[in-house]
Amino acid sequence: MDIQLLNRIFNEEFNIDSILALKQNRAKSNHSWLKSGRYINALFLITDYPANYEPMGGEAFKAEVGDLMLMTKGARYTVDFPVPEGKLTHPLMVDFRLTNAAGEEIILPEGVFKLMKDDGSLLPLFSAAAQLYKNSRKALLKAKVFEIIGNIFPIEPYDECAIGFIKRHYTHNFSVPSLAEKCGMSETAYRKRFKEITGASPIRYINRLKIEKACELIADGEFGASDICEFLKFDSLSYFYRVFKDITGMTPNEFKANRPT
Repeated sequence: MDIQLLNRIFNEEFNIDSILALKQNRAKSNHSWLKSGRYINALFLITDYPANYEPMGGEAFKAEVGDLMLMTKGARYTVDFPVPEGKLTHPLMVDFRLTNAAGEEIILPEGVFKLMKDDGSLLPLFSAAAQLYKNSRKALLKAKVFEIIGNIFPIEPYDECAIGFIKRHYTHNFSVPSLAEKCGMSETAYRKRFKEITGASPIRYINRLKIEKACELIADGEFGASDICEFLKFDSLSYFYRVFKDITGMTPNEFKANRPT
């Protein structure tokens, strides 16, 4: 799933309506949306017991306890709750419709997606939303759902060249053209402005961040060069060695041998 796309959508002006928030009580069961697909978007917080999802045309996967799922409008899938006999699971669900400032529906990428693992902050928010829906507190419910979405997709401050984004995601592989597009610039303008701000090209800046992390991992002494290369998404071990020496003046082995003990 294109998480960057979702971040862009939820960092722009939008409205939420058609909200349904429930704490469900499910015994062992199987549910199917293969024929018609979902009629609306849904956030689903898995509690108590895992769930097995099988998207139409995709690979089946398990959602563990604490996983936050997003099922978008039109998604076709089956979900199975393998709850032990005599037991119940209580997943929390928020159905919602998104519209833009003009009142037009925002269509999210179609599918079933695992967004994140709850760190403990989402469960009370989902529980509160379910209680507000039960009590017909519509205005407070909408505010609570905005709070939930804000926790999932934090609003990013204006960052002309997405430098904050790069610092958070430098272990991922993304191209300069994709960064330029994210910032609404041509690639040429983006490269020029990036160097004006940082004093380095985008690739060199990203590589510096990667090598700084590589030095930390080497100093820990628990990871080999191949593992670090794979973690930092370098194209090859030889390229990792070349970049490491270019930035530090040493090979990884020389750095390891000369690090303070």
